[in-house]
Amino acid sequence: MINKDSVQKIGVVSKSHGISGELIIRLSSGLTGAEIEPTWVFIDILGGLVPYKTNTVRYKNENELLVDLETLTCEENIRRIQGSDVYIEKGDLKITDNNLTNPIQLAGFKVLDSAYGPIGEIISIVEIKQNPLIEIQFNDKNILVPFRDEFIVSINGAERILIIKTPPGLIDLYLE
Repeated sequence: MINKDSVQKIGVVSKSHGISGELIIRLSSGLTGAEIEPTWVFIDILGGLVPYKTNTVRYKNENELLVDLETLTCEENIRRIQGSDVYIEKGDLKITDNNLTNPIQLAGFKVLDSAYGPIGEIISIVEIKQNPLIEIQFNDKNILVPFRDEFIVSINGAERILIIKTPPGLIDLYLE
C-alpha cells in the first residue's frame, strides 16, 4: 500500500474529456503554473491510493490538467472516480522559484533556520486569513512558523529548501 506521506495531493478528478479516455484533474489552489510531469498518478479510491500509469499529461488551462491514463480509458469508469483525490510522487512536482506563488506549494520542502540549522520538513500549511503558517515536523513535534516575508531568507524550488530566520525564542517555544 502506498503511504500518503510519500506523495503530494495535486487535485481531484473532475470529469472525463473527449472520446479518447482522458480525464480532467482540477488542481489544488497554489499549484497554478507548477510543472507537473508524473509517470504515475495515485487516485484515492475508498481510502486507498491506486496507482495509474500516465501516457500523457498536459495543461487544459491554468487550473486543470488533461491526463491520459494507460488503464483507465472508459468514460463510465472515470465517472465512478469523479471527486476522488489525486496524488503524485513528490519528485514529480517541479517547483521553481519562478512559479512559486503560494505557500501550499512548500509542502515537503526541507526547512533550515539561520540560527538552528536544519529543523525539519514542511508537512502542511495552516491557512489563517492574513497569516498563513507553515507546519514543520521536527522529531516528534510540530513547529508553527508564520509564512511572512520578514522570516524568509530564501526559497530554492529546485532543491526544495526553505531557509528562514525566525525571531529569537520562536523555535525554543516548541523545543522545551
